Amino acid sequence: MGRKGLGLTPRWAFAIVANSAMLAGSAFGGAPSETVIYTFQGGADGATPGNGVIADSAGNLYGTTEAGGGGACSTPSSTGCGTVFELTPPPAPGGTWKETVLYAFQGGTDGAFPNGLILDQAGNLFATTAGGGSSTSCSSAGCGTLFELSPPSGAGGSWTKTVLYSFQGGTDGFDPSGSLVADSAGNLYGATFYGGPKHCPDCGTIFEFVRPAPCGSWTKATLYTFQRSFGSHLGGDTLGDGQNPQGVTFDDQGNLFGTTLYGGFCQNFEGGSCWGAIFEVSPPAQPGGSWSERVLHRFDPIAQNPASGVVIDNTGALYGATFFEVYRLTEERLLEDILSFEDRSPLGGYPWAGVILGPDGILFGVAQGGTCCGVTFELQPPAQRGGAWTNTILHNFTGSANGDGELPNVNLLLGADGNLYGTTWRGGSQGCQYYGSVGCGTVFQVVP
Repeated sequence: MGRKGLGLTPRWAFAIVANSAMLAGSAFGGAPSETVIYTFQGGADGATPGNGVIADSAGNLYGTTEAGGGGACSTPSSTGCGTVFELTPPPAPGGTWKETVLYAFQGGTDGAFPNGLILDQAGNLFATTAGGGSSTSCSSAGCGTLFELSPPSGAGGSWTKTVLYSFQGGTDGFDPSGSLVADSAGNLYGATFYGGPKHCPDCGTIFEFVRPAPCGSWTKATLYTFQRSFGSHLGGDTLGDGQNPQGVTFDDQGNLFGTTLYGGFCQNFEGGSCWGAIFEVSPPAQPGGSWSERVLHRFDPIAQNPASGVVIDNTGALYGATFFEVYRLTEERLLEDILSFEDRSPLGGYPWAGVILGPDGILFGVAQGGTCCGVTFELQPPAQRGGAWTNTILHNFTGSANGDGELPNVNLLLGADGNLYGTTWRGGSQGCQYYGSVGCGTVFQVVP
């Protein structure tokens, strides 16, 4: 496989736009406002929307729920293996959005617990499932799958779901995490949270699925398996390349960037703690060569454990979040602390979802904690490099008691209308309860 360009082609134009922030028509001004546009009930319509939403050119939203749908899986709060849903906007402002379940997973070889979606121009949806598949070597829930969901040929028909691949565990990886990304040829890339070499079977992998010719089959290649440790250092500390990746993103040269939740710098490794890393995986210079990985940054006990991936600006700087801060990794690979969080402060706490890029270098994100149930925030860059970023809370979630959302924990979408769209893991209806959190989750809109 040679180096791939990432110019937008008709095949993946919608998918790339939907996942990178659509900026046309953005109008920032006035007091921010939030509206819950759909509340999940926990039954056939799904529960726990844990992967955000994407949009097509008509403004329809697509997403997944981790539970509900009525399949054979059972979770502490809901019956079902998860769903893929569509939200159609109202014909007039202020009207009601319509939810349609496009597919309900059944578990077993069908797959279970879907991750985030990607959309091609033909309207086909692609994603992985964390569980299910043909192999149970990983756990009773299965090793995970890659699937395609294709729209009906005529109005009112059913969507067609196809399992394109079942992960096998081991060096093949299992428990795929995060959303997929695509290159201009239509090949798909992503990460598995677990799997890897014998000495680190739970370290995780980076993979590629090569789009087939008509009537062919998708071909999977493991591009990199994480190693965790490169050896011991004084005091029992170790350095490694990371462990448990959570998805990837492209730059314009075809390099893949991401984070690992653990690994990297491990303090007192035997029984100690590991703080995570930022990595780059680069394609071979010549076709048929091996992809190479390098660690760009290892986190420490101060800025620890990035629970989401990164975004890239036009200078090559990377932005993301750890448990306690939003950071910028400069082109010189220096880590800058943009904003620190304290749990239950007015800023919120735990910005696990990371951030997205808006116009003029503005960042948008969500955090848990705050005065109650999480916040949506905006970060304005300083006028001069090295200055302080300006944080604005756009919405403070109030939880299910008021019909609002609770626990936003996935990336936002900046729509073509300039509004932000996202999901909350809990809140909304009273139908689901999960370890003290109430509600089956919501889809919301924030007007900045």
